[in-house]
Formats: sequence, C-alpha cells, structure tokens
Amino acid sequence: MSLTVDRLNDLLARGCKNGSTIVIGNESCDMDSVVSSLVYSLFLAETTGADYTPVLNVAREDLSLRCEVVWILQKLGIAADRITFLADVDAAAVARVVLVDHNKLAPCLASLEGKVYEILDHHADSELYAETVGARRVIRTVGSVCTLVALRILGADPAADDPAIPEVPPVNLSPELAMLLLGTILVDTLNNDPAVKKATPSDVAACSALRRIAWGAESCEEQIAKADALFNDLVDGRTNTGHLTIPMSLRKDYKQFHMGAGGSIVVGISSVLESLASLAGKGDLVAELEARRRELGLAFILIMCFEHSGDQAKRSLALHPSSASLAPELSTGALAATLELRETSAVPGLLTYDQGAVCISRKLLTPMLVDFFANES
Repeated sequence: MSLTVDRLNDLLARGCKNGSTIVIGNESCDMDSVVSSLVYSLFLAETTGADYTPVLNVAREDLSLRCEVVWILQKLGIAADRITFLADVDAAAVARVVLVDHNKLAPCLASLEGKVYEILDHHADSELYAETVGARRVIRTVGSVCTLVALRILGADPAADDPAIPEVPPVNLSPELAMLLLGTILVDTLNNDPAVKKATPSDVAACSALRRIAWGAESCEEQIAKADALFNDLVDGRTNTGHLTIPMSLRKDYKQFHMGAGGSIVVGISSVLESLASLAGKGDLVAELEARRRELGLAFILIMCFEHSGDQAKRSLALHPSSASLAPELSTGALAATLELRETSAVPGLLTYDQGAVCISRKLLTPMLVDFFANES
C-alpha cells in the first residue's frame, strides 16, 4: 500500500460524496491543519477503503494568504484547485467527522455536532465527544499534529510518550509526502530549536524517520542539510507578509473562542508573523481592528506577533479595545508574570506589550485566557 501524491490528487478529485467522512483542521487553517487533513485523509482512505475527504476550514480565496502552504503544494505537485473547502460541504451529507489539529468544533461547525468520530490533536483537551475512545482519540502535547499523523503512518503509537518507530513502516510513504509532513513539523517547531521549547522527543523522532524516507539515498549529514534548506524555504514564504494588507494579515492565521460564563465572551486572536510596527505601518491598525471586532461580534481582539531571525525570536502582543478586566491582568497580573509582559507604546491607541516568554504561543495562551475568564465569571 502506497501513499503518493498521485493517490492524494485522485482523492481530492473525488470531492465530498454523500456519506463521506470529512477530515477537517482548525479555523486558522495554518500549514499544520492543511497538511494533516490532506495526508491523514489519504492514510485513512487507503487503509480502510472508505470515503474520506480532507476539508479546509477557511474560505477558498484565503488559501492564497498562506504563502508557505501554496509554495509546498505547488513544489510537490499537489492539486490545490481540487481541494474541498468548508463552503463546498453539505453538512447533512456528512456521515462522520475526524478532527485534526483541534478537539472542539467551532460554532460555525455546529451542524456537525454528534458526528465527531475521531480526534488527532496536540492542543489542550476540551474533554468533549466522549464517544471518541482508544485509538480514535489521541490528544497529546507535541510540536505539530503532523508528528502524530506521521507516527501513525509509520506504524508507531502516536499516543505513546516514547513511540517506537519500526525500521520498515507498514505503509509505503512516498518521499514527496514525507517532505510535506517533515516541512510542516519543522515550521511548527522552528526546526526543532530547543530555545523555542516546542519540539518534543516525538517530533524529533518523527523528523528523523521522515528525513530517511525523503532522502534515503543521502548521508545523514546531507539529509539534515536538505531538511534545513526546506525549512528555510518555508519560513521565507511564511514570513513574506509585505504584500498583505492589515485585513489580510488579521485573517491569515485567526482563531475565535467563546469564554466566560456560557461562552458569552467572544475573543478573537490573530497570529501575525511581523512586528506590530510593521503591521501598523500598512494603515490605520486601530480602525481596522475595530471594524473586524464589530464585524465578528467580538468582545475584544488580540494580536500575537512573532518574529524569528537566526537564533533570535521575539514576541509582542496587542489588545483592542481596552478591557476593564483583561488589561490590568496583562499589565500587572498573573498573566503578565507568566508571559513576561512589558507594556510598550508601539502603536498609539492600542495596548501593546513585549512578551519575554517567547515559548508561549496562542496554543498555550488560550487555555490561560479560558481559566482567567472562568474565574472572572
């Protein structure tokens, strides 16, 4: 049994049939969500013979904002024009849902409640969908959900803290799809950089196995050099944000959360791969944030900026509008201490902070905010 680009393109061409199981990532639709939904769908379809369809949880026109995703799909010959997007799916025709890179359906997917069949994820466990049990529920902390996908394909137990990867995988994974998974893990872990504290032993083991599949004829040193080059190409594409307007940047990697009593506090968090000053230099950032807040019915919106150059990583944070409860917490409270925040004046009219704890990403900040607003309620 082989997992190849040709087989993936055939799967994409079939679209979402009546009675299909869809495999869908989170609403930020970053590289991890895109790649895990594509490759895991193919693995499930090939190993079970059932109909599985990868679905991207984003508007079709917004895929182009994810430059690194577009680049790698083109490089490997994956037919992006055949991909199924959420707007293409008739929820009534969906038999089951596999969640990758998240474990709680967003409100826009409420029509799929009761159909969640499997979860493969690396975020905090929302403890929902009790019917997903055993091998159909793997939620554990790793740098990238593509690590869990790779471990399962390679014949290891993705739920194990120290997974044993067989010398000969039970499934023949093509070099191209190995590169696709590998590149995603490297982007998510910043090339397994220990200083960023994202990579786990499972990520490192998966990367080593995927390098051997991608460039098996090369020496270990050459494999690592090619993986480094792949990482650099992807980062160049990912951080090429100069052409993006403020609204594009805010949409590119965005998630929305319902917090507080009864989920009454709606919070939007945009992850942006440029400085606050650079983003603000593209127009009236405060006005654009207020327009987006009103459009989406948000209590407030956070921008989490991340910059990475060489061995240096930097994070900053912006809050709009000022919140009577959250603003003091970010300035002098427990969150300020945990995130190592220092208030700045980077953008007039915005509450802005430098974040010393660069290892705390949106994935880690979100459960902290959930706990904060739960206690506030």
